[in-house]
Amino acid sequence: MARTSIPIQTLTRTGTVPGNEVKGDDVNRMYWANNHGETIVHIVNRHASNPGRVGFEFFEETVDGVIVQDKFTDSIPAGGTIICGPFPTQFYSRDNLDVFVNPVAGSAHSLWFRGYELEVLG
Repeated sequence: MARTSIPIQTLTRTGTVPGNEVKGDDVNRMYWANNHGETIVHIVNRHASNPGRVGFEFFEETVDGVIVQDKFTDSIPAGGTIICGPFPTQFYSRDNLDVFVNPVAGSAHSLWFRGYELEVLG
């Protein structure tokens, strides 16, 4: 089954209204497309008492022959919010610029995701 897409909005100088959130998915896992290295992810834990965790997959799965594990966030406290990023393309993006996100089983149902990228000016 396909990964669940995290909606990404562009931040502009004139302001951006926060967009829709998507519920965490630890079965199909998650991703966002077209990472350009300037994306941040906003994660809310809506559980009243349990912390949550999520991993961001490294694209390079081995470095000098050693397997690289997912980059995990710190624990997201119950009722808390964290903002993660940016995610440099050389470490996190696949050839098609997708970034894979892996909520940890048992906490995904209470995590809600949305993302933002910087507007490219010029």
